[in-house]
Amino acid sequence: MSKNDKIQYWQRIFQQQTESELTKAECCKTSDLTLSTFYAWAKNLTRIRHQLSKKWCR
Repeated sequence: MSKNDKIQYWQRIFQQQTESELTKAECCKTSDLTLSTFYAWAKNLTRIRHQLSKKWCR
């Protein structure tokens, strides 16, 4: 799976969690994910978005 595919996958996971109104823990349990991985990817995506926004500000 490419880095871009992983980013898209996790964006879908976060969107599903938000739309389902499940807690993060419940979402992870139903998706067979660990909560620590969920939070790590949330942090990664925040960092990636921040880096991209800096590129557009130049």
